[in-house]
Amino acid sequence: MVALGGAVTTIGTPSIFFTETINLYMTTQHFILRTTLPTLNQYINAERSSKYYAASLKRKATHGLWAELMSHKPVLVTAPVSIAYNWYRRDRKTDKDNIAATGMKFVQDALIKADVISNDGWNNIDNFTHQWHVDPVDPRLELTVTETEQT
Repeated sequence: MVALGGAVTTIGTPSIFFTETINLYMTTQHFILRTTLPTLNQYINAERSSKYYAASLKRKATHGLWAELMSHKPVLVTAPVSIAYNWYRRDRKTDKDNIAATGMKFVQDALIKADVISNDGWNNIDNFTHQWHVDPVDPRLELTVTETEQT
């Protein structure tokens, strides 16, 4: 843990995870997740073939994300949060909404399971944003969870 001018920063594996406490009330956590997530079309096709196959697909994706989150010892945020999704895809072949639809659900379920957030309802998540990039060498999801101001 490093103290820099009143800010506290916990640094895990380089460029993988860190937590910043900007002041006593605001926390930001950054995660780089490399678990392959099914697209909405893949999940729908799984649902049509077998409800057990679809459940297995969701369980495997959520567990993979949970394991990545837990490896960085995340901090529970009890205040409402804003979540920024930075999607780095291998190419542009899949529609953005097809990627984000199941991706958001599985990520937020993993955040709950990893005790980063307590729930994913309206009182817990104020906002989310998406940015899209192409990286054929290192596809990933860079996730930023930021505590929002309490009013």
